Amino acid sequence: MKTAVLFFYTDSRYDELAKAALDSFRKWHDPAEVKWFLINHNNKAEWDEFLDNNTTDILCTLNYPKPEGTEYWQNPVEDFGTFQDTPNINADVICFNNADALKRVIDLSIEHYTYFSIQGGLNELYSNKTGESMRIVDYPYLPSKVVYNARSKGVMFTNQISGNPNSPVKRFKVEDKKLFTEDGKHIKVFHYIEGLGGRPIEDFNKLINDFKYDWFNEDTKRFFREECDCAEFFRN
Repeated sequence: MKTAVLFFYTDSRYDELAKAALDSFRKWHDPAEVKWFLINHNNKAEWDEFLDNNTTDILCTLNYPKPEGTEYWQNPVEDFGTFQDTPNINADVICFNNADALKRVIDLSIEHYTYFSIQGGLNELYSNKTGESMRIVDYPYLPSKVVYNARSKGVMFTNQISGNPNSPVKRFKVEDKKLFTEDGKHIKVFHYIEGLGGRPIEDFNKLINDFKYDWFNEDTKRFFREECDCAEFFRN
């Protein structure tokens, strides 16, 4: 089991005390066993999308930029003046601040079950505006400074990266120990989203090898190895 510890403060007066606490913790705990995180007045803006919002019922993240739907819901295409976008939600990076809203998503996903499963419940709730407060933290994508989900891939759907030497993920950039898309969005969470669970074992294994060796440029793989502790997966 992995253990993580969060050091959190927002007042600069506590800088010295916080440093002493962190230094002491690191002295007595093996970082291979206990992962630590520091959020303070210097970097808290990097985490605002989720940690600073405990009132919105559901905080969501974007799926591919393709309108989808069923007989129960349909992603709209929304006009923002100089561009359009669609609030298509992916279910794999979500924060719930309200247990009733979570139950509502589960109930809808069962009552109106489709191929989309729990993702269908989320999109139905958002598209039909049934009362729960919902926010997609990286929407609309164009002005967003961050990306938490599918949009960082820069493609419309699955099966568009493997074997493609010009795929957008090849153009990821590493700056100040952070990973960015080619259009400057800070990638807070990278989600493969290639339907691994539904693939035959041969396709599964090939895709895993693609992830390891072919998808990313060397700077990105080095970032995953050195900054995300993924050296065992992304071997040299």
